[in-house]
Amino acid sequence: MQEIPTEVAVVTPSEQLNADKKCARCGRDVLWARLASGIAIALELQPDPRGVVAVVPARWGLAARLTTPAKPRQPYEAPYYPHLSICERSPLTTQRVPMPRLSL
Repeated sequence: MQEIPTEVAVVTPSEQLNADKKCARCGRDVLWARLASGIAIALELQPDPRGVVAVVPARWGLAARLTTPAKPRQPYEAPYYPHLSICERSPLTTQRVPMPRLSL
């Protein structure tokens, strides 16, 4: 009978999702969660009462959904703010330079 090695680490989906906790653009620490569509979303590390993303723990890590006036945050959901909206190197926050016009 073959022995099972005890030093093998089991990586949970939550650890896999949060393995790279840095923003690829600015390098700040972020928290990762998954939307129902399966898309991973980067969030600020600390909950924020003004946050528009509701987060709950799930089997695979953190489940997230965007809140709306029609579907507000529930008491059991933690409010987080998306990192993309405040990242200093995000396309949403960087100044856009207009393209020069080509004369034909």
